[in-house]
Amino acid sequence: MLVDMVGREVVERALSRLPASERDVYENATPVSWIDCDVIEHVYEAIAREAGQDVARLQEEVMRRGVNRTVHSLWRILLRFTSDNALVTRTPLFYRKVFDKGEMVSRVVDRGRAEIELKGFPEISDFHLRGLLVGIGCVIEAAGRRNVQMTPRRTREGAFVIATWTW
Repeated sequence: MLVDMVGREVVERALSRLPASERDVYENATPVSWIDCDVIEHVYEAIAREAGQDVARLQEEVMRRGVNRTVHSLWRILLRFTSDNALVTRTPLFYRKVFDKGEMVSRVVDRGRAEIELKGFPEISDFHLRGLLVGIGCVIEAAGRRNVQMTPRRTREGAFVIATWTW
């Protein structure tokens, strides 16, 4: 997806500037590989710098495209029939697929409002917190909710997020 967005040459130049150990991990990853969070962040930073783009905007666009591609087919239809509670209570499953540190607890507290708490990961970077929030927000949007807002507040344990949406 990054190649599609910024071009193969930009990605190759950016990767060539990374330390060899990080470049090797990234280039040799398989669909079941676990890549350290720092490596992913460094890759995005390098590509954004090489492309002359803001890393946050690049990351958000990649996340949106990735989630939309994942849920585009039958999943999008099924998500539209999924309750808010079912969507929100499954966010910890999404979290565990991406991170091997900390835990997420989430609950619907009112119509169109949920609380999501990240515990045990106080050092989560802005990059990864943003990616997590964009990913969750995109799934909620794919389920047909509108005006999704994710409002995070850092805590000693990680983060506390208020998610809101309308229909």
